Amino acid sequence: MLNKNDVTMLRGMFVEVLDDRDVQWKADLDQRFHDFKHEIRDEIHSVVNGAVSASEARMMNRMDGSLERVKVEIIDAIGEILDESVLPQISDLQVDMRRVKNHLQMA
Repeated sequence: MLNKNDVTMLRGMFVEVLDDRDVQWKADLDQRFHDFKHEIRDEIHSVVNGAVSASEARMMNRMDGSLERVKVEIIDAIGEILDESVLPQISDLQVDMRRVKNHLQMA
């Protein structure tokens, strides 16, 4: 049979062992929580970076489309200027040149 001293000594040993386990369990939990925070952070960064990459790709496609539209508008504007201003003047000059040539040949 165990006497009071033996029970007290056993109780002290159990408390000491349980305290050590409790400390180890808390340390393991803290490490797991720390690892979990890092995994979540890395996952958020990868999602954000993926979203940024996709957003950049969409923006580049939009810019390419916008540049193409601007090119077409510039070409159309140049065509209008040629049709409305330059070509009629060239035509008038050609008519004047024919008149001059005809006049010189008559003289």
